[in-house]
Amino acid sequence: MYHAGKNSDMVVNSAPRDATDDGAANRTLRVLTINLGLLGFELKSGWRMPVDSYLKERLVAAPSLLLSLEADVIALQEVYSPADRELLVGAMAARFPFCAVSPKTRSLVGNGLMLLSRFPILRSAFMPARGAPLWTLPFWKQGLLAVDLDLPSIGLTRLINAHIASSVPFGRAGSSASKANRSREIAELLSAAGDPGPTAILVGDFNTSPEIHPENYHGIIDAGYLDAFVASNPPLHGRDDFTWDSANPLNARGRFRHAPGQRIDHVFVPSAQLKSMVPTSARIVLQDRAVRTASGQKIPVSDHYGMLVTFSLSHPPRD
Repeated sequence: MYHAGKNSDMVVNSAPRDATDDGAANRTLRVLTINLGLLGFELKSGWRMPVDSYLKERLVAAPSLLLSLEADVIALQEVYSPADRELLVGAMAARFPFCAVSPKTRSLVGNGLMLLSRFPILRSAFMPARGAPLWTLPFWKQGLLAVDLDLPSIGLTRLINAHIASSVPFGRAGSSASKANRSREIAELLSAAGDPGPTAILVGDFNTSPEIHPENYHGIIDAGYLDAFVASNPPLHGRDDFTWDSANPLNARGRFRHAPGQRIDHVFVPSAQLKSMVPTSARIVLQDRAVRTASGQKIPVSDHYGMLVTFSLSHPPRD
């Protein structure tokens, strides 16, 4: 269990409880997760040095593209700048009056986790990683954003937004240090989700799949979680079902340009929660090259694609 405190940095805009009460529509929940890849270093002069390509163009285009999917909850990763967060919150407040973000840190890039919700946020807390290597702290603040939501039909529901590091800073994903770091982060995530058993929906960029770092992926499944995409889709038989795509032009020159496409962005639901939340559909979204750059090139909104999952909600039957 977590407690909101000095590590909590929640932004909530009040809305009437019945503002989201639209009958039959509230028997479903649509959860979107996407790593927006908005990394840039802010200098004291106010000027920002972008690291990810076409950061400004993609940021400006993001609100309308995200809104077009009509999600109820959006979990974002790699939204590092407070100014970028404010832009997204302001542009999307009409549909998402509730927001939670990770707190400011003294590290170079911070954490970048953010969550937007149609439904009230009862509590949120940033849970810093307990065992992160000390030498990584100046660069990256590892941790989880845990949010308690008041959902229609089922009430209090916890969601944890995670971004599992693919590697330690400047390291190789396959190095022993990176493997140990991923395993530690997954263990902390599972511990934070609930004790003695899993009680939280897990969403985000896990940098793992059945094919890439499968020991981490299967560690989550073995802990009692269901991969909503697998549960909602027939066997893929070679379909392009990945959220990180080497053919994406934003990845063409990146450090992972030679890696095969992978589905590394996930929504995991506890098996124990299937009585009240059943994943009925899951699809990969935001693959289209919908953002036009100054040179006229068209690109996707991020180097990742999004994962959109629809749940059917109902009160669990009494034993």
